[in-house]
Amino acid sequence: MDDNSHLRRIIIKIQARLSDDDRKYLHFFFGDDIPRRIRDDPTLGGTLCAMESLFDRDIISGDDFTYLITAFEAIGCLDAVTILKGHQQQMKLTHVHQSMLSLISIMPPLPPSAAEVFADQDDEEAQPLHSDKHKRFSTSFRLKIYVVIIVLLVLCTTGILITVPFMKGIQTNKLNEDTKMKDVILKEQELKNKSRVSRPSLLTFSETRERLD
Repeated sequence: MDDNSHLRRIIIKIQARLSDDDRKYLHFFFGDDIPRRIRDDPTLGGTLCAMESLFDRDIISGDDFTYLITAFEAIGCLDAVTILKGHQQQMKLTHVHQSMLSLISIMPPLPPSAAEVFADQDDEEAQPLHSDKHKRFSTSFRLKIYVVIIVLLVLCTTGILITVPFMKGIQTNKLNEDTKMKDVILKEQELKNKSRVSRPSLLTFSETRERLD
């Protein structure tokens, strides 16, 4: 399965987690990146058409779907963000593994040593001895190079495994803080609205009392 097909399967999985409001917010975020007729259709079919339009315009692809992650972060769909980032991390590990295999396969053979080039061709007894020594030296040297390369690649992979969860934690904390801030703003707005509603009642009560007095 190619990367585009894999991403399409993930998008289908995410669709089941979206509410009607999520789709409206998502289409609003896409803005001019999708046609207006699709943007005005926040149904399941409309959202799938929106995703297809993003593929057609090369805004997202199986190799790069950062735009989708940003969109779902903006509308607060943390489940979708987690799924997409998990797929992104898996892709990075797969690419590192493929790079390791490719690097090992294209390593050039070691050049002949000076001892082999200038060996005495007339000395039939010494020639096998020099050849055996050179083979042992070449094998040992090649193994050392392989070990060094593998160690470096393992260190790179470990760095990716450590960095990605760390960045993911930072982004999750940021999203949680944004959500809390939105809740605080909404509560403050509700209190202001209640205060505005209650003021006329208080004034009316005061006026009534003055009239009675």
